[in-house]
Amino acid sequence: MAPLPPDDEQAREGLADVMRSWPARADAQDSGAPSAAPRVNADASEDAHEEDGESPHVRALRLYAEARQLVDAGRQSRAISLLEEAAGLEPDSPEIWRALGDARRAAGFEASSGVAYLKAADLGLGEPEALTFAGLVAKKRDEPERAAGLFIRALRAEPPHADPLVSIVAAANLGEVLLELGRVRAGCEALRMGLDLPSSTRTPTNMGDEISTVYRRRGELLTRLGDGWCRLGAFEDAAGAYREAAQTPAGNTPRVRTRLIYALRRAGRPAEAGLLLVEELRSGAGLDAESLSALADTASRLSPRSLLADVIAGIDDGGSVTRRVDLLLARAAALDTRHARRILEQALLDADRSPTSAARRRLLKARLAFEQPDSRIRVAAAFVAERPALAAVSATLLFELDPQPGLVRSRVERGVRDPAVRSALLGELSLLLDDRGMIMDAPFEDPAMLALGVALASARGLWDEADRLIGRIEAIDAGDGSRVRDDALIRAYEAVQRFDAALPVCRGLAERPAAPVDDLLRLSALSHLMGEDDASGEALDRALEIDPYDERVYRALIAFYGPNGPKPDVERTTEIGRTLREQLPSSRLLRQLVAGELLRRGLLDEASERISALLREDPTDGGTVEVVSAWWRMLAEADREIPLEFVRGAAEAHPASSGLVRLLAEGLVLLDHPAEALEEIDRYEARTGSRVLRTLAERITRETLDDPAGAAAMVEERIGPPPHAIDDSVDLASLYAGLLDGTTKTESKAAGVLAALREIPAVAVLTDRQRSVLSEAVGEVASHADRRRKEEGFTSIPALGCFDWAASRGLALAPATHALRLAMLVDSGADADTIAAAATDAIEEYPDSAQGFARRVVDLLRDASRSGDAFDWIADACFDDAGGLRPGVLNEWVRLVLQEGTARSGAAFIDTLKSRGRLAEAFDLLRPRGGIWDTRDASSPAEMAYLLAQYAVGSGVEGEHE
Repeated sequence: MAPLPPDDEQAREGLADVMRSWPARADAQDSGAPSAAPRVNADASEDAHEEDGESPHVRALRLYAEARQLVDAGRQSRAISLLEEAAGLEPDSPEIWRALGDARRAAGFEASSGVAYLKAADLGLGEPEALTFAGLVAKKRDEPERAAGLFIRALRAEPPHADPLVSIVAAANLGEVLLELGRVRAGCEALRMGLDLPSSTRTPTNMGDEISTVYRRRGELLTRLGDGWCRLGAFEDAAGAYREAAQTPAGNTPRVRTRLIYALRRAGRPAEAGLLLVEELRSGAGLDAESLSALADTASRLSPRSLLADVIAGIDDGGSVTRRVDLLLARAAALDTRHARRILEQALLDADRSPTSAARRRLLKARLAFEQPDSRIRVAAAFVAERPALAAVSATLLFELDPQPGLVRSRVERGVRDPAVRSALLGELSLLLDDRGMIMDAPFEDPAMLALGVALASARGLWDEADRLIGRIEAIDAGDGSRVRDDALIRAYEAVQRFDAALPVCRGLAERPAAPVDDLLRLSALSHLMGEDDASGEALDRALEIDPYDERVYRALIAFYGPNGPKPDVERTTEIGRTLREQLPSSRLLRQLVAGELLRRGLLDEASERISALLREDPTDGGTVEVVSAWWRMLAEADREIPLEFVRGAAEAHPASSGLVRLLAEGLVLLDHPAEALEEIDRYEARTGSRVLRTLAERITRETLDDPAGAAAMVEERIGPPPHAIDDSVDLASLYAGLLDGTTKTESKAAGVLAALREIPAVAVLTDRQRSVLSEAVGEVASHADRRRKEEGFTSIPALGCFDWAASRGLALAPATHALRLAMLVDSGADADTIAAAATDAIEEYPDSAQGFARRVVDLLRDASRSGDAFDWIADACFDDAGGLRPGVLNEWVRLVLQEGTARSGAAFIDTLKSRGRLAEAFDLLRPRGGIWDTRDASSPAEMAYLLAQYAVGSGVEGEHE
């Protein structure tokens, strides 16, 4: 059989032949298809091996017959063995290979059954069912030409197969393959035939799983059919396909309905398209760029044009800011440019409506979309002059929307005359691009401008300047009820990581009656940073009540209650997912979560299709980029191709997107091309002026290229000389700690770690990431010190300084690090108070190891002939902050008393316990169980003395026990 012809016309002729003999559908009656007798090869060689008097030909025939009976009896395993032997004897018999495919398939061996079906097809088998199975195998192997040829052979088979479902499966899959090959008209005709599904059939079939797949994917296949008709300009047919798709569970999505609206518009039916658009908005569906474009086009075809906008204006937003913005953007899309600009500008400057940051971004992006790069600068500057708080989002959008993002700063410098506005936009761009070269030196009074000054100062480690500006914000009178000062104050506190100061201000805003979702999201984040996770979760729950249409709230809730969140809760996470599906059934977040779940379950093919759709929709979306990154890692682990080219093209189409370049670089690393990944990062920095990917380049250099020295040079070049921002200090501490290798050549690096730690302001509250990185760095310092502390010339000052700093900031130290710290303190001759404080740190962090730490301190001090210090320390360490006893430390105190072997030490032990009101408790902890000890007076000093005497005798301490 010849392969599929390369042109559509011949393929269409073949399909016409099929259609002329197309069998009935729903009313098809059972009819027995004649079973084909096995056609064995009559050209067996004369010298064929014979066994038991049988020729290979006869034996193969007998094995084939036996195997067919075994298959009918359900004994597939034995049948497969016989058929494999038969195929070895008669390798050119298509019937034997087909029977082998059937047996393997019945046994669940899908891959090997496919091999057998393909072999049978290659040998000329004309049976439609086997050819269809072979075509499905070729399609799955990504061999579309071969698959199409097999499906066409199945459909041309004479006579037509008794099971109509075979033809349906073949036609539906043929249509998909032809569309993939670019043979659009033939593909649409085949797919339309394959989707002419019966509501039911009484015909027995071996295509149960395959037909179920067609039914399950009907919405998707109808959408593809509609896309094909659109490509051919057949918009009426496309509308019909989309309408059918929208009636299926899988196809009832905004994207399909948007396609239907598009097809109706192009088919000359704008009124019907407009009604559908309005219905979409009434139902609470969100809007994407495609929907807005459809609205604009539909409105332009109506008379008057404002008709659609007037209808949209009457739709209730339900009190949701997200819905309000959806409807406002829809109205703007339905109006002419002049009126659209006006309503967007009014919404942006309407401070009384308290829009969220997400709302401001969407509105401003829509307004700036009307402008060219230079005029965008002027429009954004006008908004910032009116509302300085819009400077950050304005700068971000100017950068993202400019086709030459590297020119944005020069455009601002050239195009903005107002010095305050120019400074605001340039300052926000400096933060966005990670450029440390700018500070706010003009005497601005607006709270938002002062907060920007704090952010710029903290980015350079200018803490005195930051504190001075914070003081100016704090001095502003907020008695008018305006939130402007409080918003600025929160931003300023966050910039210097004074989260403890920001939290009460944020809580005050969030408790206002009309608090927007932003306040609650910020309150949740600050509460978590301050260890108040209950309050964090409550804030998120309130945010969901206020605006169930805001995807950011769902994202935050899932992160909070998910398996890696502060409060993992499977039941709550499931409930949140259910609410998301009900409120936003086609949201991008929901589709990202579904794709992530498919990845987690290892269903790569199913996940790949969904992730590819997300990429096509908006490749710059952060959630999508995250899912794609996980997808690529799994593809690499499975040794499958990573589709880099689409992302490379998307990065070129969105030159400002650092997320796409990060993704592209990570993909190149997975493909073992780290040098090319670094080149992509360099190109991004050259075209944008942004340094935000420098840390990724450092990591690739250090971990993938195994060049720690090169990475260290890159870090030092990026950070520069002091003073440093907090994150820079953290990076420096990590860098220097990583260079410690236990030799004298790296000794100075420990001092570098300490210097970096001491640059971090004492009032700064460290984030989880910073704490983790710094704990690891201090651990490296401890390992270095432990290797070298007994060597001549070693100085313990840097290591002890690091330990003291870590303890003062509540960083987690390993038990071995605590023990090392104590030993080094004693070695250095530290005073008793310092040693006591260090020991207390260890005991409080690891209360279950309190006795071990106490023994360590006591032994160290006694070895250093400082028994008096040991007694002073343990007498205090035995009691916690509430005055309660620490049993493990109490045991070590008794051991110390017995080791000293003096009545004086025993008396001091008893007097201290009595004065602290813990004598009876201590006696009960120390006494033996049973016998006369159960009748003793636990509160009597004499009884405790007697108990100590008994222990002294038992320990061999003579002379003093009396």
